[in-house]
Amino acid sequence: MLTQIYASDRKPGYYLYVPKDANLQDLPEALIKPLGALRKSLLLMITPAQKLANADPVKVLESLTERGFYLQLPPKDDPLEALYS
Repeated sequence: MLTQIYASDRKPGYYLYVPKDANLQDLPEALIKPLGALRKSLLLMITPAQKLANADPVKVLESLTERGFYLQLPPKDDPLEALYS
């Protein structure tokens, strides 16, 4: 699926995936408002076999099909890394 990925200006590390031709105005306000301004980050063809840095492509595709969007949250910090870095 050809997917447009937007980065949130208000919440660093948050990325909104939508089908390329999706209208952001059709998405729930409760999703869009907290993210603030969204800037186009990447246009990507996602397939089930594709590797994504911080998301499972199968889950992304399922969410895009069922909800019309996928919200990628920033990775959780590893507590051991914080202690020993």
